[in-house]
Amino acid sequence: MKRSLEQFRCDDDATLPPSKRQLKPKPEFKDLAPSLGDNLKVIFVGFNPGHQSSITQHHYAHFTNRFWKLFNQADILHTCCDDVPDKFFPTKPEHDYDLVPFGVGFTDLVLRCTRRADELSEEEKIANIERLFREFRESDVAHVAFIGKGIWEVVVRYVCAKQPHLKYRQVMADFEWGVQRGQVAEYVVAQCHPTMKMHVFPSTSGLVTALSNDERLKLWQRLAEAIKQSGPKLPVT
Repeated sequence: MKRSLEQFRCDDDATLPPSKRQLKPKPEFKDLAPSLGDNLKVIFVGFNPGHQSSITQHHYAHFTNRFWKLFNQADILHTCCDDVPDKFFPTKPEHDYDLVPFGVGFTDLVLRCTRRADELSEEEKIANIERLFREFRESDVAHVAFIGKGIWEVVVRYVCAKQPHLKYRQVMADFEWGVQRGQVAEYVVAQCHPTMKMHVFPSTSGLVTALSNDERLKLWQRLAEAIKQSGPKLPVT
């Protein structure tokens, strides 16, 4: 489905006196809607839409973001569906809303766009967890991939608040990239879908350099293999 683009205009008000600058409205960033459907093979969860994604109205749209490179290298789309039109290879940001019939969905922890994730309050992040869980349930999703450890940390804090016997520091001390196991994962699965698997990947932002591309790709390839093992591919649409 083609998405309309939101136009932004940032005027240079450096020459205006302070009183006039304060009266000028700040540019507003349009929220980015989730791309979801029924019986999804995988949902990718970002932290929240960035400025470029708000402008283009597509997920992971900034040219420095590694998301689509890793998505293509791991061949996620062919893993989910038997036959996908050639126009989706290589898969690009503008394809995101057209991938639902092939079993691939997108959403964010917080749907509100900001320039930086640290502009979101803890209260706002926690308040969106139930919406996120509802999206997982309604999509009957097999795999969820959190693109960024920080998203998983919010989920852990939420679950630990619900389950006082769980301690955040203890849970995170055992953290490993990839499939999440343990009591927090079991709680989320019980709330969403009994066979759902959750994966945590490093952020694909060009600003994050914690792992090499080869290390990142291995995690994505493990996701592709897990999708293969979770059931038959979707039929040709």
